Amino acid sequence: MGEVPSQVRKLAIKQLHIAWKYFQERGFGNPRFKKFGQFKSLLFPQFKETPVTNLHIKLPKIGAIPTKVHRPIPAGFAVKQVRILRKADRWYASISLQCDVSLPDPIPHGHPIGVDVGLEKFLATSDGTIVRPPKFFKKLQSELKLLQRRLARLQRRSKNYEKQRLKVARLHHKIDNTRKDFHFKVAHTLCDGGDMVFMEDLDYRTSAKGMFGKHMRHGCVRSI
Repeated sequence: MGEVPSQVRKLAIKQLHIAWKYFQERGFGNPRFKKFGQFKSLLFPQFKETPVTNLHIKLPKIGAIPTKVHRPIPAGFAVKQVRILRKADRWYASISLQCDVSLPDPIPHGHPIGVDVGLEKFLATSDGTIVRPPKFFKKLQSELKLLQRRLARLQRRSKNYEKQRLKVARLHHKIDNTRKDFHFKVAHTLCDGGDMVFMEDLDYRTSAKGMFGKHMRHGCVRSI
C-alpha cells in the first residue's frame, strides 16, 4: 500500500463511500466488489507544479511517464487533477484545468439551425442536411461474436484467456473510438454551419432499451 500515493488511496475510499451512500438513498443496486483488473482508474487530486511537458507526465511515486500530448496546455491554465484511465491494453490521462475567466452572456443572434434526431436517419437539419446513421456496431458484430465465443471456451485466468480477453476489449475500444470520432465531427459540422443550434429535449434512454438499443445507446445527442 505504501507504493500508492496517500491522496489516491483516500479518494478510492471516498469513491466507495459515495457509492454506498447512493445505494442507501436509492434502495437497490448495491455496490459490487471490484475483482482483479476491474478497478481501471486512479485520480491524482492536486499538484504543486504542472506535471505535463511536451513528452512526459510526472506523477507522484511513479515518476515521468512518456506520453503523447493531445494538445498543449493553454497559457494561464493550471493543472488541478489528473485521472489515469485504462481502456483495453492502453492507458490514458484525463487532465482537468483551471483558469479564472469571466464567461460572457451572449444574446441569441445569427443563423439558426434546428436538428431533429431520428431512427431511420441519424439526424436532419432545418437547412435540409440529412446524416445517415453509421452502424459501426452492426458492421463489427459478427467479428465480436466470434471473439466472444472463443473467449467463453477458455479457462478463466489462463494466459490464453487473458490474450483473448484483450482482443475482445480492443474491438470494443475500436467501436467506441469510431463512434466518438463520428459524433464529434458531426457536432463540429453543426457548429460551423450556424450560430445557434436547437434540438429537442428528449429522453432517449427508453428507446435505448428497445429494439434500437444498439444504435441508440451511443447517440449523438449526449456527445454533442
